[in-house]
Amino acid sequence: MFESINSIEKFDLREQLKSLRRDWSDEIPQEVIHFNDEDSKYKVRRNWFQQIVTNTWMLLDEGKISNEESKKAAEELIEKFTSEEFVERKLTTSEDIETANHLMDVILGEEN
Repeated sequence: MFESINSIEKFDLREQLKSLRRDWSDEIPQEVIHFNDEDSKYKVRRNWFQQIVTNTWMLLDEGKISNEESKKAAEELIEKFTSEEFVERKLTTSEDIETANHLMDVILGEEN
């Protein structure tokens, strides 16, 4: 009837970060997006930034980022998007999204 806790597959943090990078829109819509909107997968949302910070922190904490350049990018991402300056700003900018995308590319080893 109930699944054993051991049989529940743990989500893959790296795949989740890839999904946050690829499956969410870089577009900044004209209207305010709410979590219950039919299409709410926009990187402009603060929740998206909270997710990438949390996911990146967990990858670092679990030792799943070993490359020094990737570690530096992970630390920069966490610092930038938890800073008082970012948190207290009312609107997310396209530059914020571009910076996050770039740092995630480095973390994921997909830098072009």
